[in-house]
Amino acid sequence: MSEKVSSIAEARRRKEIKEEELHIPFTESDRENWELTARVGHLTKMLKDAKNRMAKKTRQHTEEMRARDATIASLQAQLEQSKIIGFTDALTGLYNRRYFDDRLGEIVSTATRKKKKFCLVLADIDYFKRINDTYGHGVGDTVLKLLGSILWKNSRPSDLACRSGGEEFSIIFTESDLNEVRRSLRRLRRILQRELVITVGSEVIRPTLSFGIAVLENGDTPEILYSRADTGLYAAKGAGRNCVRKA
Repeated sequence: MSEKVSSIAEARRRKEIKEEELHIPFTESDRENWELTARVGHLTKMLKDAKNRMAKKTRQHTEEMRARDATIASLQAQLEQSKIIGFTDALTGLYNRRYFDDRLGEIVSTATRKKKKFCLVLADIDYFKRINDTYGHGVGDTVLKLLGSILWKNSRPSDLACRSGGEEFSIIFTESDLNEVRRSLRRLRRILQRELVITVGSEVIRPTLSFGIAVLENGDTPEILYSRADTGLYAAKGAGRNCVRKA
């Protein structure tokens, strides 16, 4: 029994020694180090928080910039679309008279200054009023749409096909002399004869066109050139229609 008590006392004594060994005195230097570590930790947290806030603001700014860029791009697209609509004939899809007038002035000025070849062609659908009166304006619109599509598909990228108004159309042939334009019109007239065909019930309508050509000459203004092409057009009408005349 005494041996057991002694063993317990010895174990308790050893435990007290270990506890005393684990209790390390906290010196002034230790306290300063602890305070410094605490301040460094606090500053580190502040810097981390500031960095997170800055990153958040950067993300927000980036998102705002992207949103602004998207808005600007959308507005630019709408502006371009508005320009296209403003310069396009709604029925045929060709350029309208406003765009034609603007471009004719620019092209005449450039061709005159650089001494380049250039021709203007006016075209008019023969007996178009008769088509409207006989078959109705719906059929007349169908003729105009189909003609616009044919002119668009068969114009060179450098040329400009427009609806001048009503049943009259204009084609600006850039970098082309009279012989080249005559060849182009022969080809176009063959295509029109083949493709400008409208079926109304049991009837087949094959509209024809008359053409007037004006070649740019020294001293020509857009108005003079247009007037001369118009004179050629009326000469074609007077010659029986469905033909080409140069003024």
